[in-house]
Amino acid sequence: MRIKLMYYEIYKVLFSYKIIWLIMAFLLIKTAVVCILPELRDPRIKISKNQYDKVLEEVAGETSPKKEQYIFETNEHYLSTLNKYQDNLNLYLAGKIDEDVWKDYTNEYNEAKLYGNAFSMLNEKAEAFVSFRTSYDSDLPLQAYFYEYGWHSVFIYMSFPDPILCIFALIIGIQFICPEISSGSMQVILTSKKGRRSLFITKLISLFILLGSTAIINIIIELVVFYSRFYLKEGHWPLYSITLFISNPIKLNLYQALALLMVIRHMGFIFTGLFAFCIAGLTENASHGMFISILLILLPWLLIPDIPFTISAWLSGTPVLKVSYRITPLIVLIVTLIITTWIFYYKKFLLRKIIIHKN
Repeated sequence: MRIKLMYYEIYKVLFSYKIIWLIMAFLLIKTAVVCILPELRDPRIKISKNQYDKVLEEVAGETSPKKEQYIFETNEHYLSTLNKYQDNLNLYLAGKIDEDVWKDYTNEYNEAKLYGNAFSMLNEKAEAFVSFRTSYDSDLPLQAYFYEYGWHSVFIYMSFPDPILCIFALIIGIQFICPEISSGSMQVILTSKKGRRSLFITKLISLFILLGSTAIINIIIELVVFYSRFYLKEGHWPLYSITLFISNPIKLNLYQALALLMVIRHMGFIFTGLFAFCIAGLTENASHGMFISILLILLPWLLIPDIPFTISAWLSGTPVLKVSYRITPLIVLIVTLIITTWIFYYKKFLLRKIIIHKN
C-alpha cells in the first residue's frame, strides 16, 4: 500500500505539479553552467605555457630534496640573471664587457626570460612543500609535481554552495507539501482516522527518493563535464599536492577527495530539500517557507562559512572535507533535521489528530 502511495506522490509532484519540466530545466542549466566554467590557472602560465610544460615534465612526479634543490638553485640563478641586465648593459655600452661575454650573458638572459615564470611557480610550490613537511607528520606521503590546475579549478568551484542545486532542492521540498495546503486538500486528508502518519512518512520517503535520484543524475553530469573539460589525471597523488589544500594534511588522494566531496555536497542537497519541506509545512505558505529556508541556509554561510555543522557547509562541501572527524557534524545535522521533522509532524499532523478526536 505504501509503495502505491509513494508512486502516487512522486507522480503527482512530477506530472500534476509539472515539476518534471523544472527538473529538465535544472539539469540543462546545470550542464550549461558547468560547461562554461573556465579553468583557473596562474596568469604566469599564459605568458610561458610551453616552457612551463617543459619544465614540469622535467620535474614531474613525487618531490624529493634533489628536485627541490634543483628548482631553488635554478630559480635563484634566473632571478640573478634578470636583475643584472641593466648593470651589464651599462658595462657593455661603456666598453667594459667584450662581445663574447655579452653574447653569453644575452643568451642566459633570454633563457631566464623564457623559463623564469615556470621556475618561479615551481619554486613557490617547492617552498610550500618544504614548509608543509616541516609543520606536519613526516610519515605523510610526499607531495608531487604535476599539472594541477584542472583539479584546482574543480575544487575551487566546489568550495562554494551551488545556488542552482540549492534553489532546486528548496522548490522540490516546498512543492511536496504546500500545494495540498493551499488547495485545502490537506485539511480533508487530516480528518481521516487513518493515514496521517502513513501520509507523512510516505511524503518524506518519496521526497528522499526524488532528491536522491536527482543527486545521482547531477553527480554524473558534473563528473562527465569536469573530466571532459579539465585535465583530471594523476589523481593518485595526495590531495595536499595542490595549492588549495597544501596547508591542510587531509590523508586522501585527489580521486578519493573528489568522490567524498561529491557525496558531501549532494547530502547537503538532500538535507536542504528535507529541511525546506518541514519549514514550508510549518509556515503553511510557499513564499514564507522559501524565505525562511534561504535565510537559515544563507546566514550561516555568510557568518561562519568554515563551520561544518551547517547545511550551507555541506552544500559547498569543502568546510566538511577539511574536518578530520566528519561523522560528528553529520550526526549534529541529522539530529537537527530529525528534531525539525518531529516538530512539523507533531504540530501539523499529530496535534491536529488529537484536536479532531477531542472535538
